[in-house]
Amino acid sequence: MLLRAIQDASLEARRNKDTVRAELLVTLFAEAQRVGKDKGNRETTDDETVRVIRKFLNGVDESLAAIKEPARRAKLEAEKVILEALLPASAQLMTESDLTAAVAEIVAGLPERSVKAMGAVMSQLKARFNGGYDGAMANKLARAALSA
Repeated sequence: MLLRAIQDASLEARRNKDTVRAELLVTLFAEAQRVGKDKGNRETTDDETVRVIRKFLNGVDESLAAIKEPARRAKLEAEKVILEALLPASAQLMTESDLTAAVAEIVAGLPERSVKAMGAVMSQLKARFNGGYDGAMANKLARAALSA
């Protein structure tokens, strides 16, 4: 299980006195573990853990866009590398070209091509790819494809 791997990596980072890695993994583990506890006091699934990792990655990306201080940016970039390494290969985000192709395929199968069909496109993307894509990029691509 991915959650167990995060916990083990956290313990190893603390033993090795790798504070950046240890602090990030302890926080990530706690957040991911809480998801399962909040949903019926059960163990968190790998899919839920992947969503938490992606949430952390989005936060790091937003911080990188806003922060200019070199020392803080270096720490954030290190955190990003750690988080990306935790994602299983099957959980990597789709590339923009793959996402464009998927949106085009979905839009081609729609009876109506207007912005009103946006919800249908997004729900089909979610059903087919289980959130394995950048939502903002998908929204932009779907809007463009429906407007064309």
